[in-house]
Amino acid sequence: MKTKFITACLLALSCVTSISAIAREEKPLDAFIRHVKESHSFVTVNDLWQTNQAFDKKELLKNVEKAQPLTIDYTKVADFLQKKMTAINLVIPGPDGTTYTIELARYDFTSNDFEVHAMGANGVDTKVEYTPGLHYSGVVKGIPGSLASFSFFKNEVYGIFSTPEGNFVVEPNTMVGESYNYNQNYLCYNDQDILFKDKAPKCGSDLLQDVRPAHKTTTTINNNVYNNCTEVRCFEVVDYTMYVKKGSNVTTVTNYLNSMFNVKNTIYRNEGIPIVLKYVQVNTITDRFAPLGTTAAGASGVWLDTFGKITQNTMHGCDQATLFTTKGGSMGGVAWLGTMCMPYQASSFAGPYAFCNIDNTTSLTVSPFATFSWNIEVAAHEMGHNLGSPHTHRCCWGATRTTAIDGCYTIEGTCADPGNPTTAVGGTIMSYCHLTSSGIKFVNGFGTQPGDTVRYEIANTFSSTCGAAYHPGYALNLAGKTLSANRECTDMSTGYTYYWKDNLTASHADDTLVLMIKKNGNNIGNLNTTGFSVKQNTLAAFGTNVGTATTFPTGTIGVGTTNVSMNRYWTVATPSSAALALAVEVVFPFVVKDSADVDGSVTGTPLALTNFRMYKVNSTTVSADPSAAFTGGSSAIFSVYKYGATASTANWSLTRSADTCFAHILTKTLVGGGSGFYPSGAVTGVENVTAGNANVFVYPNPTDNNWFVSITGSTSNEMTMQIFSADGKIVHTQALQTTTTNTVNAENLPVGMYYYRVVGNEATYTGSLMKK
Repeated sequence: MKTKFITACLLALSCVTSISAIAREEKPLDAFIRHVKESHSFVTVNDLWQTNQAFDKKELLKNVEKAQPLTIDYTKVADFLQKKMTAINLVIPGPDGTTYTIELARYDFTSNDFEVHAMGANGVDTKVEYTPGLHYSGVVKGIPGSLASFSFFKNEVYGIFSTPEGNFVVEPNTMVGESYNYNQNYLCYNDQDILFKDKAPKCGSDLLQDVRPAHKTTTTINNNVYNNCTEVRCFEVVDYTMYVKKGSNVTTVTNYLNSMFNVKNTIYRNEGIPIVLKYVQVNTITDRFAPLGTTAAGASGVWLDTFGKITQNTMHGCDQATLFTTKGGSMGGVAWLGTMCMPYQASSFAGPYAFCNIDNTTSLTVSPFATFSWNIEVAAHEMGHNLGSPHTHRCCWGATRTTAIDGCYTIEGTCADPGNPTTAVGGTIMSYCHLTSSGIKFVNGFGTQPGDTVRYEIANTFSSTCGAAYHPGYALNLAGKTLSANRECTDMSTGYTYYWKDNLTASHADDTLVLMIKKNGNNIGNLNTTGFSVKQNTLAAFGTNVGTATTFPTGTIGVGTTNVSMNRYWTVATPSSAALALAVEVVFPFVVKDSADVDGSVTGTPLALTNFRMYKVNSTTVSADPSAAFTGGSSAIFSVYKYGATASTANWSLTRSADTCFAHILTKTLVGGGSGFYPSGAVTGVENVTAGNANVFVYPNPTDNNWFVSITGSTSNEMTMQIFSADGKIVHTQALQTTTTNTVNAENLPVGMYYYRVVGNEATYTGSLMKK
C-alpha cells in the first residue's frame, strides 16, 4: 500500500478592506437569494409534508437522538413539479416542533452539454434520455450565512438545510421503504443527533503517495470569491452495486446522484468555486469493480487505483472524476491530492480521480438509517482533495504552514493537537469532525485557509488547455428588458471582471453579458456586497429602427443641437460614490440593432459606429435612461466621450465580436450609467470652431483637477491658451507647446463652466470647459 505522505499545503491570506460602513459582504447564497428577490416573488409551499405523530419511533431513536417523522403527498409533489416555480418559501416541520421556512430559487447545476450514459455489455457506452427533476438552492429565512438545497422528483425528494445548529436532513425514511419508490415516510433530523458517528465514512487520502511535486506555499492576498473565471467540470461514475441498490434503474440512480451534486454544488458555490456536472456514467452490468474487496486495510485505495486504470484520460471533456459505490464494508472515501490538470500516471494510476463509498451498508435493499448528509460530506471532501486541500488535522496550516487547524482525528505530522472545535462552532468540509460531537456544518464550508487553498489551486493550475475558463460574450437582444447581473468573475489574464445574468443555470447557453469593468486595483465591491449592482436596460423601441430623441441639460459639453440615443443604457451602483483613486475601464456591450435604431432616426448617409459618442451620468440620483430627460441633472454631472483609437477619460474605443459591440471608456466616477448617441447640428465642447489645419484636444472634460491639452497639425511651435470665466474674465493664461501634451492646472478654479481660446500663428481656436 502507498505510504508516502503528501506535504503540499497552500495558504492564502485574505485582505479585506471595508468600502463602506453601511455596506456588508454577504455569503454568495445570501446574495443569490437577494438578487432573485429583485425580479421574482417567492411563493409559499407549505403542503408537501405533514408531521406523522403516529409513527412508532422505537427503532428510529436507536439511530438518532431526535427526529421528526413526516408524510409526503406525492399528488402535491406532482402539481409542484408541473408549476416549475422559480422562487419558493418552502415550509418544513422540523425536530422539536420547530417549523423552518426555506427561501429557495431554482438553479440548474448541469452544463449545457450534460449527458447521462449507461455502460453495458462489452464496454458499450450508450447515451440515455434523462428527464431531470427540479433543483433549488438558497437559505433559511432569517438566518444569514445559512444554506439550503432541495431536489424534487416525481417519486422522491431530498433536501438539506444547514444553520449554526447543524445540518438538517429531509429524506425518505429507508427504515420503512425504498427511497426511490414513492416512499410516503420521510424524516427531518439534525445530523448532529446521529448516535453512531463512529460509523461515519473516513478518508484514506493521507496514505497516498505524492504524485506531483509539492506546491509552493503562498501568501497571495485578495484570494477571494470571484477571482477567476474557471469552472470545474465533473464526471461521475456509478458502479453496478449502486445501480442495483437504486432499483436497477438509470433514472433513479441518476436522480440520487444529482440530489447529492445539488448540495455539493451549493456548498462549493457558497465558497465562490463554480462546479458543473457534465457527464454521468452508470454501470448497468457486472463491472470491473465487482471483485474488489471492501474490508481489508487500504481497500478504498484499491478501488481508486482500479478507477484510475479504467478511466485514464477518457474524461469526456471533464476536469475531475468521481466513482461512487454503495458496497459498504469498512471503506470510506479516497482521492489524490492536488492532481487537477494532471494526465493519467500509469506508474501510480493517479490523476484527478476520487472514490466515494456511500450509504455505509452492505445491504442491496434497504439501509437501516439513511445518512444523506454523510454522503454529501464524503463527496465534497474527496473532490476537495483533488482541488488541492489536505485534511484540517494535517500539520501544514497556520502562518508558518506547520500547524493543524483541528484535532478531530489523529494528527498527520508532528505538530501539537489543537483540540476539537466546540459543538457550537463545528468543523469544516476537509475535517473529520463528523466523527466527533463537534460535527461538520455545511455553513462553515471549507473554512478560510482550505477554501483559499482550493481557490488558489484553481486560479493557478487551470490553463487554456485545462479547465473551462469561461466568460459570456452575448449582449441583451430583447426589447423592454431590465437585466441585473447575478454572476461575476475576473479574468486574471486580462484584468476584466465580467458581470452577467445566468438565468439561474450553470449552462452557458442562456447567459447574457451585462457589463465588464477593469478595476485597476480599486476596491469597488462585488455582487455579494449590499448596495452594489450592475444593470442594463433596453427600451420598448429597441429593434424598431427608431432611436430615442435625447435632451441633455443646457451646457453639456460634447452634445449636439439634437441628439439621438440607443434604446439601451447601463447603470452601476456602488456602496460609495467617492471618486476612485485610479480610473476604471467600463466596457458597455451593445448590438448592431442599437446602431440601426439610431441610424433610422438620422437622415443622410448611414452612420458608422465611429460617428457615435458615449455619455456617462456621474450621479446616483439622476437616471441614465436617455428617454427620461435626465430630470434633476445638470451639465456638471455628464462626461461625453468621442470615438478614439484608445479609451480614455475623453475618448471611447470600440471592439467587436460578431454582432456584439463593446464600447470602452475610462472613468474615476463609477456610479451612474450611460449609453451611446449621435449628435446632430452644432456640437458644444472642445471641437474647433474656426478654420485651420491644427486640432486642439482638451481632456478630461469635465475635470476635477487638471486638463491636458495636445495640439496636432499646427505650424507654430508655441501657442497661447486663455481661459475665461462665464462672465468673460480671464482667469488663466498659459503658453502651450505643440510638440508635447500640456497640463493646465484647474484645482484652484471654482466649479463651473469656462471657455478657452487658443491663439497661434495661423488661427484661433475656441471651446468650452467644465470644472466639476
